[in-house]
Amino acid sequence: MKQIVPALALFLSLSAFAQEEPRKPREPVLGKTPAHAAWTVRQKSNFSEQEDGWEKAFDDVNSPVGGNPNGRVETRHITRRKFKKNQSLKTFHVSTTWSDGDTQDDWIVMGYHVAERAGGRGLYVTGEESTLGEELSAADFPELSWLEMKHYRGIRTYKGSPVFVFDVPYNNKAMTIADQRYFNFVKQNNPKATPKDVFKPKFERVVAYLDVKTQLPVLYNDGTTLHRYAFSFTGTPVRPPKKIIDFLRKRDKALRIRTATPAGPGGNR
Repeated sequence: MKQIVPALALFLSLSAFAQEEPRKPREPVLGKTPAHAAWTVRQKSNFSEQEDGWEKAFDDVNSPVGGNPNGRVETRHITRRKFKKNQSLKTFHVSTTWSDGDTQDDWIVMGYHVAERAGGRGLYVTGEESTLGEELSAADFPELSWLEMKHYRGIRTYKGSPVFVFDVPYNNKAMTIADQRYFNFVKQNNPKATPKDVFKPKFERVVAYLDVKTQLPVLYNDGTTLHRYAFSFTGTPVRPPKKIIDFLRKRDKALRIRTATPAGPGGNR
């Protein structure tokens, strides 16, 4: 019996080790949100350019979202975005807050990005001026499309919890659709331009932290803006309001009438 005890202790020790947090991410490395989910992405552009300081940019509770404690002139930018997703209805509701206090509501329904005209003068489907609908229809986190195992750097602790760390040189990360379009436009006049030349990042590399259990994003430094993520998977599934549904139905009917094949001189036969 005495000989069995060490073996049992070893078995229990190995079992406990097997139940520890995974040491490497599963693939695909970026986790998926549930069919009905909500999350908030807080963004900040006026953060420390020190390598060991950017993680703490959101820690200053006295600094307003998107605030500018250094007194530098900054362009208007997004400070917070709240997302609600209903996968079964292929619907996203996105609430955006800007650095000047303005807010904006957007609906993406069946891939159509519906916005409201200035002054509340009716609804319209956005065209080339917005890529939000196109990007969200492809992925919940289009800004993190570059994540792959080859960019995995290990585990570290952030805010008391383990996170998977990924990084990649700024020039090598995949761009969002909007950034890619702007970059292509600039390269028409400057063929030798690199992403760093165009977007002027504060860091040579971009860094993303993923939760080790869900593999959903926790923190992301894209070189120019910080993104901090918070998730909620409870509550009533989001549904597009009646005015959005009515607008899309009328639009669809008008398009079908416009594209219908006209009858010949003798009518339909």
